[in-house]
Amino acid sequence: MKLWNDKYKPSSLEEIPHPQATSILKTAVENKRTLILSGPPGIGKSTLAHTLAKVGDYEILEVNASDVRNKDQIEKIIGGASEQMSLFNREKIILIDEIDGLSGKNDRGGVQAIAAILPKAKHAVIITTNDAYDSKLKSIKKLATIIDLNKVQNNHIRNILKKICEEENIDHSEEELNELILKASGDLRAAINDLQAHSAINNKIDLGELISRDAEESLLYVLTNIFKQNNIYKSMNALDRTDESLDEVFLWVDHNLPREYKKSEDLIKAYEKLALADVFRGRIRRQQYWRYLVYQRVLISAGITLSKSTYYPGFTKYERTRRLLKIWWANRRNAHKKAIAAKLAKKVHTSTKDILNNFSLYKRILKNEAITKELRLDAEQIDFIHSI
Repeated sequence: MKLWNDKYKPSSLEEIPHPQATSILKTAVENKRTLILSGPPGIGKSTLAHTLAKVGDYEILEVNASDVRNKDQIEKIIGGASEQMSLFNREKIILIDEIDGLSGKNDRGGVQAIAAILPKAKHAVIITTNDAYDSKLKSIKKLATIIDLNKVQNNHIRNILKKICEEENIDHSEEELNELILKASGDLRAAINDLQAHSAINNKIDLGELISRDAEESLLYVLTNIFKQNNIYKSMNALDRTDESLDEVFLWVDHNLPREYKKSEDLIKAYEKLALADVFRGRIRRQQYWRYLVYQRVLISAGITLSKSTYYPGFTKYERTRRLLKIWWANRRNAHKKAIAAKLAKKVHTSTKDILNNFSLYKRILKNEAITKELRLDAEQIDFIHSI
């Protein structure tokens, strides 16, 4: 399944929601200058650079700053590319994405190494950051033009969401789109991700689990306490600082774990704890063994904290899950629903379509143990029935 952020990315500069910044950037790139695109996540900083490269027929080399963390790597990859012509003698754009990722002892000298490369660069260099006025970027700011990008206007987000709904045949209302827009708070990428995640079933928008930006902030606090320290009590207590469900915390931990734990053995241990937490989650839902809830909480928090063998320094940019897992779950849930409907239709002598159309009326009797045995539902189908 292709992410809609990729499927509906801009194909022209006119589609970029920052016309003034686009004009400045285009001129600067033509003059092979260094620019810093600054602004909050999800507003189109990297997209702007890629769209400009596509329209202007530039070769683009994208490097994520968190992937080239020391002076030698920066000089070899970024330094070499910035001074060499492309293979086919095309103009080039060097995109250094998320320079915020350089921090801590392991990255010492990284910003200075980039600053030393910029005066010698023979191509335009675009650097993206959430905050260009961070003191650690002082040496780079002297050599670059800063372009501040604001959050995307609600009207632009609304037009994009409407276009996607039309293309994907999604039933929607103005109220539902407004809720998505309000939650996104100017983050176009988040709005599109939310639309895809919450319309995965029956091509209808379901906002039942839509969380707010305040909820996101509380989840960032939880993740920081789980990943960034060794105190298991603080790790477990962090779960009390959010009103979000353990299922939501589970998705965030699962999505961000590889960003934080770099050693494979640490990742293996952490995912073993996460998998065991999921086992308890299934037993709670299937058998109503709520006494297992405490084990699920401990595994997701203290279990993940104790899985690391060392402290991982530096800044890690935690991102809200793209909900690929949730979309997969939604597709699985839809498949379970159809399979159950087909079995029930044979027993009550009606069509599968009729069962699906009136599934809400049947779900109560489907939770009866005698009925599930009669229909020979498997464990996953029983789990689905008890989760709705």
